[in-house]
Parts: sequence; structure tokens; C-alpha cells
Amino acid sequence: MNPNLSLHCGQRSLDGADLQAQADRAAAGFQSLGLKPGDTVAVMLRNDLPYLELMLALGRLGVHLVAVNWHFQPEEAAYVFKDSGARALVIHADLWPRLAAAVPAGLPVLIVPTPQDVLDAYGLEAPAMPEGAQDWSGWRDGFAPCASEPVPSVGSMLYTSGTTGRPKAVMRLPGTPAQHAGSKRVRSLASQAREGMRTAVVGPLYHAGPNAAARVALDMAERIVVLPRFDAEQLLKTIEAHRITHLSLVPVMLVRLLKLPAEVRARYDVSS
Repeated sequence: MNPNLSLHCGQRSLDGADLQAQADRAAAGFQSLGLKPGDTVAVMLRNDLPYLELMLALGRLGVHLVAVNWHFQPEEAAYVFKDSGARALVIHADLWPRLAAAVPAGLPVLIVPTPQDVLDAYGLEAPAMPEGAQDWSGWRDGFAPCASEPVPSVGSMLYTSGTTGRPKAVMRLPGTPAQHAGSKRVRSLASQAREGMRTAVVGPLYHAGPNAAARVALDMAERIVVLPRFDAEQLLKTIEAHRITHLSLVPVMLVRLLKLPAEVRARYDVSS
């Protein structure tokens, strides 16, 4: 991680040292639940800073982060929770009421309060924390930072779209140091990712592309801006305000940018 890393989401900011410290506390919390390398934790969050905490926390334990699509209906989510063998679930507060019935009995659940910038992006009212719920930050901060040596990360366990049946989990095995170094070289060649870049997480983190881009950013960037959802003009504002140098976008996002009126596009400095 870049020692000068700064992270931004809405009006919230965090530096890389604080993110790492929070991730190390979360890792200790997951160890207290008995998680070991090869286990799985389901993550059902909108784009938010705790998602990046979880990438670091679970990565150092060799635990698979199961990225669950928060659009899923309860029966779809229930299948992924069971099929993945999830040992815990981390979920945003606004998603919990709709999906509570899909959670296997006895599964530890950690609730992340939905922040105001995410609520505003989706036009949501602030949900009440469920009675007796385990609050993510309160739980995390109850542990001293994890002291065990990190193990090779296995990254995220993503599920295929399931167009010919049930979605299928894609599980990575721990890579060798040479494989990780080779992967980093390929990413740098393919996306021009480089040390000290500035980037924004634009697409939903349950998707493979944004998920992988966020992991590259945690490894190489000096600034990461997490956007709760894609908005074409907001992205232009973000590029100008944070001097973004690298982006990972899909074609429909480019189309929406091009469909903005010319005078709107000309309003922002995107020379970075």
C-alpha cells in the first residue's frame, strides 16, 4: 500500500494508515470467530469504505471475500450464502430488512450503518439499526490489531451470472510470489496502472471489474475515491476535484458521459 494513500467517499476521508489499522482490527475479529485460510465471508455492501477494509482484513487471513450482489432477491442471496459456506455476513443496514430471512440460522451478522452519501445517491431514508444488531465499527474496534503474519491473499470469490442455471463460484487458490508479481506486471501493461496513480471506484464492487480495480488501487494508488453509484456528471466533478489519473469504466458509462450536453462536458477540467 502507498504510504501516502488517501481515501474519500462523499464527505468522508481516511488515510491509508487508518484504513490498514481498521483492517487489522477486523482481521483479529474474524480470527475470534474461528476463521482460517480457505474460509469464506459474505459481503453484501453498496460501494463504501468498509468494503476496502474487508478486502485488506480478509486478504491477510487467506479468507475468501464472497462478493454478493445486493440486487439479489432473498432466495438468490440465500443460495449464495449456503453454497459459499459463508462463516459470517457483513451487510449494509438498509439491505438487512429485505434479506434477513435469507440468512442461515446462527450465521454471525455484522451491520454497517448506511452512510448519508450512499443514502443520498439512492434516494433512501436512513434505516434504524436492527434491535440487538452487531454494529460493524463497534465490533471491529473491540479488538486489538491482528498480530499474526499475513498469509497469501486469495482475493474475492465471485459468482458467475448463472445464465444456464445456478451461479457458480469462482475460487482462486493462493498464488506464489512469482505469480503475484507477474499478475501485477500484466495489470500495469493492460491498464497502465502505476504507483502513485489517482483513481475512482465507479462500478459496483460486487462486479469482477470494479472489484479487481479496487484491489489494484489499494496496492498502487495514492488516492482512491469511492463513488456510491455511477453518475456521469458527478464523475467529471470527481476527476476535476481529485485530479484522477486512472479509471476503469464499462462501455455504458462511456456512452452516458458522451450523452451529456457538450456545455456540461466542457465545464470540467479532465486533463489529468
